[in-house]
Amino acid sequence: MTAPDPNFEQGLQTIQIALETEFARRRVRVGSISQVASQSHPQDAVFRITANGVSQDMLFTSEEITRSTQNIRASAADKVRTLGGFFASIDDTQ
Repeated sequence: MTAPDPNFEQGLQTIQIALETEFARRRVRVGSISQVASQSHPQDAVFRITANGVSQDMLFTSEEITRSTQNIRASAADKVRTLGGFFASIDDTQ
């Protein structure tokens, strides 16, 4: 068994913080943000977000994750903004 890659772990944390920041900026009340390994590509990670009574998954590749150790990289940031926009567009008063 190999030790976890510290760059991968740090990248996951950076993406998690970026998601939390994006949702706060858009005033989205998040129920949960979780990370799971991709079934098709175990080296990648899926962030599962539940907010406004809806769940949405977004795949982040291992490259996007490991390159986001200090600052989130462009392709990962695009996914974060996409998720923020998706949840911001859902009316939670229904």
